[in-house]
Amino acid sequence: VPFWIWAPAAAVATGYACTVGVWARDTYASMRKFSGAGHKYPKAGVRFLRVPGSVAYRVFYPSNDCTSLGSGDKAAQSWFHHGSANMIFGYLRMGLPKSTFESPWMLGAVRGAITAVSALLPFTWVHVPNCYKNLQPASPSNDNGGSPRKFPVIFFSHGLTGTGEEHALMFADLARRGYVVVSLTHQDGSSSRAVLENGSELFYDRFNPNMFTINYRPTQIQQRRREVEEMRVHFLQQEPWSELVDAEKAAMAGFSYGAATAALESVTNPGAYKAVVLWDGWFQINLEWVRPRPEGKLIHDFPIKAHQQGLQHPSLFVGSGQFRSYAKLAAAT
Repeated sequence: VPFWIWAPAAAVATGYACTVGVWARDTYASMRKFSGAGHKYPKAGVRFLRVPGSVAYRVFYPSNDCTSLGSGDKAAQSWFHHGSANMIFGYLRMGLPKSTFESPWMLGAVRGAITAVSALLPFTWVHVPNCYKNLQPASPSNDNGGSPRKFPVIFFSHGLTGTGEEHALMFADLARRGYVVVSLTHQDGSSSRAVLENGSELFYDRFNPNMFTINYRPTQIQQRRREVEEMRVHFLQQEPWSELVDAEKAAMAGFSYGAATAALESVTNPGAYKAVVLWDGWFQINLEWVRPRPEGKLIHDFPIKAHQQGLQHPSLFVGSGQFRSYAKLAAAT
């Protein structure tokens, strides 16, 4: 084989092996933390629901069901419900020129290439530890000998460009600890990819920066909040969840843009929640990057209602080291 063929091929293979090795080391180290002993329930189940005419959402819940795992409708839960190729395409679409998607031929070629490459990526075949579809939900234990106990429930909103799928490992871990977690994929244009009720795809809204106004995100987050409320109301009416979860022990949680959504929902419907959990919350709009620069104030509190009223529930804020590097955003929080 000529040198000019085997040398580049060997370089690509070596790079791929090194990258996969580093990824596997970090990923499996994290997975071991979530898959060991010490959980109250051996498995986490997951089911998929949709609010009629609105958002789809997933329910992660505790389960003692250990029969026929991995077969039939009890398949192991993959990291990405719609497949890694669709996940990659959603994110890649945000960065490719818009002209790429004006040609059906070009669009098909890009998607075909992504599908082929994704087959070589480890997260295509990795599953969430101890998490399976459609398991029988556990019955809440009655530890104190009093009235029957129900599971506390957490409603979760994902961040900008997210889908909720990226948090599956955490959701499954919480389920095995005795919580029910309900997580939606927003359909406001803030997700990298959402599947609508008719089966079509909704991708991230790539707005023109020159057309960006102070009202864009506040309008968008109002839709996000309504979607969370629709999900909560729909979920609490469904069997068996209406009998298994304690609506009086509900928490609202979110990551980044989802944390801002969670804060807004909690002050809009304070009676629906007992606590709020915010990961790396996005509580400021900064227009300094917009060109031409708009007149007037460039940095705004966000969402304004949450700032004006303040959080009305016991609240936990989790801020990563990377989040603290954004000085103005961290200060606003």
